[in-house]
Amino acid sequence: MERRALVDADTGRIRSLMIHFEQGTIVFLREPLSFDVAVENGALDTVSGRFTDICSSEIMTLKDAFLKGLVDQDSVMVKDVARKRLLAPIMAYEENLMQAERGTVLSSSENIFVTIAGALEKGLFVTLRRPLSLLEAIEYCVYDADTGRITNIFTHETMTLQEAIDNSLIDTTTTVVKDPKSGRIITIYEAITESILDTVTGWLTIEETTEILTLTEALRRGLLSTAEARMAIQERYKLCDDNIHKLLAWMNGVEKSLAEQSPVREDINDLNDQMNNLKNIKNDLDDHQRPVSSCLDQVQELVSRGHDVLSTEEIQQLQKSDQIGRASCRERV
Repeated sequence: MERRALVDADTGRIRSLMIHFEQGTIVFLREPLSFDVAVENGALDTVSGRFTDICSSEIMTLKDAFLKGLVDQDSVMVKDVARKRLLAPIMAYEENLMQAERGTVLSSSENIFVTIAGALEKGLFVTLRRPLSLLEAIEYCVYDADTGRITNIFTHETMTLQEAIDNSLIDTTTTVVKDPKSGRIITIYEAITESILDTVTGWLTIEETTEILTLTEALRRGLLSTAEARMAIQERYKLCDDNIHKLLAWMNGVEKSLAEQSPVREDINDLNDQMNNLKNIKNDLDDHQRPVSSCLDQVQELVSRGHDVLSTEEIQQLQKSDQIGRASCRERV
């Protein structure tokens, strides 16, 4: 038996609360805090990265708190976003993904170090209260496309997708599914209840062809996307739709103004008034030329980029609005 630590009777300082057996078994002399609890009860200062032991009031780095068994190493994983890896905290320290003395974490996608608070905000820690999304499970190879099963990143056991959801290992609220048949954008829950997503086999079913897709293939085909991306595109969709309606209303106003112009008059004063009115209309057309072009270009961009997150109906509505807008421009402007 290897004793990695005991309490130092002379100094009263915590050395370790873990006993390591040769077989790899670890016995805790005191139940450690989970990473989530350490954050929530303030034992871990997420700005300085220092941990305070609630019994001895000793202050130490988070790394030391892990090594001494005060915080459970198996309660958190660290994301290496750039390389799509999940690392145990001690491994993260060894690979310089975390810095013990500075109390910082590397956001590898940006190549910058941030505080633990910043890392929490960026979603760089995975815990039971901060689970992976379904898309992340695919991207970080937690989902096995061959078996359709999920690996518990804390215990390394494999389980069905349903079991992973039931055990809070997968967050289903952050991913949406595009119904292969109707083109509707639906939630994971709706996909499950409509038998599109089978959480036992871990595969997606296309009803019309009875084709079965792994979630990896479904992601590649654009049938899975983040709810956040969906919301962002929806906001742009609403903005574009609103702008097109405003554009068509303006065009109708221009058409009405032109229709109300009386025949050319011989009186010089009346003629000057007509010319001024037409000049104002021309200036209005000139002022709107760039906004009109920009609006229609945005619609085209949204149509081309939004196929994965917009429903078929929304795409068709955008295309229809774009056609009406361009036809109105040709006819009236």
